Parts: sequence; structure tokens; C-alpha cells
Amino acid sequence: MPPTSLDGWFSAVVDRYERPLVAYALRHVHDLDAARDAVQDVFIKLHGEVLIDRADIEGRLAQWLFTVCRNRCIDHLRSHAVSR
Repeated sequence: MPPTSLDGWFSAVVDRYERPLVAYALRHVHDLDAARDAVQDVFIKLHGEVLIDRADIEGRLAQWLFTVCRNRCIDHLRSHAVSR
């Protein structure tokens, strides 16, 4: 049975997806700190989104998380390519 409270649900999502998302981000940015930052940004964005419409996110949670993570990694790579 999935957690019903928002805090319980969010904690369960972080526990389930944090490591796979960091590994995914690391393959894109090749820097552990940048990968962790990207994943942190993903969870911050998720928290804001679920406050608006949790039911909409739940049906496509994994896809949403990995898409946002990929986009955050692309943003990171672009910003660092410009600064070089």
C-alpha cells in the first residue's frame, strides 16, 4: 500500500529513485557533485509539482523524473560549455 501523506509519499519516491537518478545523471555530466546537484533539483521541482497536482505526476512518475533529470543535465552541460 503506497503512503498516503505527501511527506510519506515524497520520502518513498526519494528512497526509490535517488540512486538510479544519480547514476543516470552521472552518465551525462561525468561529475558526481554535478549529478547530485541535478538530482536535488529534480526533487525540488517534484515537490513543487506534487503540491499542484500529485495525481497527474503519479501515473508517469519514473518518466517524469528521468526526463527532468536529463533536461537538468543538459542545462548543466550547456552552462559549462559556455563558460569555458
